[in-house]
Amino acid sequence: MKYVARKDTALVVDIPTTGLAKYITDLAKQHNITYAKTFADTWADTVTRLSDDSTESDDIEDLLLALKRAEILNAEDMLSLLVNYLREKHGECDSGRN
Repeated sequence: MKYVARKDTALVVDIPTTGLAKYITDLAKQHNITYAKTFADTWADTVTRLSDDSTESDDIEDLLLALKRAEILNAEDMLSLLVNYLREKHGECDSGRN
């Protein structure tokens, strides 16, 4: 993938549409990024549970959040990667979409 420096945040030029789990894991390893649960994460989990919602993030989604927090990804790239990851995870991958 290509990166362009942009004000302390890398911009992923070519957002992949397949192989997202490996891509995200490799990106985190390249930058020595790991997910560390914060108080805000614990609060969000509690609010979700109290609202009878069962949404839980997986390890890849947590890595995306960590990459965003570390300013390796900007918000736009993080969301594009997340959407493509979820599409691929749930079998909705369409190489024509981003």
